[in-house]
Amino acid sequence: MHCFLHIGTEKTGTTSIQSFLCDHRGPLLAKGILFPESVGRPNNRALPVAAYSLERRDDYTRRMGIDSDVALADHQRQILHNFHSEISAKAEAHKITKLLCSSEQIQSRLTSDEEVYKLRQILLGVGATTFTIIVYLRRPAEIANSLYSTSLRQGNSNFAPPRPTEPYYRNVCNHRATLERYSRVFGAASIVARLYDRSAWRSSSLLCDFCHVIGYPITSDVAPHMARNVAFSPLAAELLARLNRELRKLPKGERAALRDRIVPLLEQHLCDGGKKYRMPGWLYAAYDREFADSDEWVRSRFFSDRPSLFPAKCHASAPPLSYEGAELDQIAAMILALSMPAK
Repeated sequence: MHCFLHIGTEKTGTTSIQSFLCDHRGPLLAKGILFPESVGRPNNRALPVAAYSLERRDDYTRRMGIDSDVALADHQRQILHNFHSEISAKAEAHKITKLLCSSEQIQSRLTSDEEVYKLRQILLGVGATTFTIIVYLRRPAEIANSLYSTSLRQGNSNFAPPRPTEPYYRNVCNHRATLERYSRVFGAASIVARLYDRSAWRSSSLLCDFCHVIGYPITSDVAPHMARNVAFSPLAAELLARLNRELRKLPKGERAALRDRIVPLLEQHLCDGGKKYRMPGWLYAAYDREFADSDEWVRSRFFSDRPSLFPAKCHASAPPLSYEGAELDQIAAMILALSMPAK
């Protein structure tokens, strides 16, 4: 059985791809392609968890209440049991020739050769014999900018993304390190690197491009149905960072419930004017410099026909807000007060 392993990277349309695959699970199965549910729907998030080193703790383990190596080992065994059971059941009912797994957390969370090798062993254990590793690559500065918006939705209270040396951001943005890691474990011939760039996509569609790689051709008219996150405006990003500082003072459950109410309000009322948050120009330039050698290495080996891996873009950040810090604090306090449930 051939295994297509879509590993991300983060902020490259993975939600759209996974939603499409989830909606087309039946037609895919009819063509012998299994997109599993037992390891997460639509994101196969549990698959990388099954390959975690036992000492690893992150947002997933916290959410699942996993607080020890023993608890994680038990959880991993349950994931693998469910995975094996699903594949066995589907193999009996359908002529499965291909396994397709997709999770951006494969790239962002499995950061050592040992963990990636463990993932390979898991896939071999369910019947995979050959592999195609699919990875979409985006300009590091754009990844950082988009990751920051996601982090605001999760409670970040900083007013800009971290510098490119921050470990999590560095791992996601260092494309050379990613490609070398998966080449060492799966073999260089298994890597299919694609650019997160409309001009490089088949039919100018991310979904068409991805489906061409897995041998499931579609027409470009599915592209308008792609899921998209609402981009924060500079004002919405600034206010949410300040609101997150205040929300930290509340109990965890109450904090999450309020954020779930506030974020849609910000998206609805402050994110429809066409202005999008852009991190400071000096930080864009810092990301470009930090990963210039990595990007050139990737270009020379995977995209040698291109003069540069990513199109050159200016580093202009959004103009400064016409509000004082104290005024923004007042607006944030008003939003929080209006969002609090009546007592």
